[in-house]
Amino acid sequence: AMRAKAGVGEMVGRRSELNALAQRWKLAQSGAGQIVTLLGEAGIGKSRLIKAFLEQQNISAERDEVLWFSTGPHFQNTALYPVIQELEHMAGVELKDVPKEKFDKIQTLVANSAPKARTGLPYLAALLSIPPEAGYDIIQDIPEMQKQRTLDALKTFIDGLGSEKPRVLVWEDLHWADRTSLDFLEQLVPALVSLPIFLVATCRPDEFTPPWSESGHTSTLTLARLLSSDAEAIVNQITGQNPLP
Repeated sequence: AMRAKAGVGEMVGRRSELNALAQRWKLAQSGAGQIVTLLGEAGIGKSRLIKAFLEQQNISAERDEVLWFSTGPHFQNTALYPVIQELEHMAGVELKDVPKEKFDKIQTLVANSAPKARTGLPYLAALLSIPPEAGYDIIQDIPEMQKQRTLDALKTFIDGLGSEKPRVLVWEDLHWADRTSLDFLEQLVPALVSLPIFLVATCRPDEFTPPWSESGHTSTLTLARLLSSDAEAIVNQITGQNPLP
């Protein structure tokens, strides 16, 4: 899992996979949202492939063209943990911020990037553990209703982002995703097909089945181990083609 900014160098042995991602991105940019699941064992290069694709297509996190959702084994019981982290990142929320500052930042993010999500602002604020005293009405829903309205607010937010410009959503390590995040994705994917959004999700084979149903907008890429000649090329790239001792 990574949100790295450094260059990855030439991508060796993954040309067909890069081409497949580029083709799906082109379709997504035209308004026919795409969902690709990258399957591969740990350490095989799923994150590196995504980063190479983003560099190749000049897609920038600094321009908010990429939303990066990272999961991990320690947060499987924390509802929507990857979404909370990314929302705070996009809004520029910092640990030192008092609740009013946090609320102002999430309010500004919604107003600038997805104004149609304004009505769901209390649910987004509550998701980020911002108390109502910061500036929004107390939510009086029963828990199940609050959960669904929170997911609806998030879907509207993503819809609003896509209305502004094409985006890439990267969701890493789905095999560690919490149940509520999977519920969110299951509801989000059908809405993506009419948006200029490209969702790339990674997971390990045999450990996870994506929560969305197969359609013309979904595809799966399985990363096989590199050929020995490709592995040698990577070593030469790292060592500057100097023989190893």
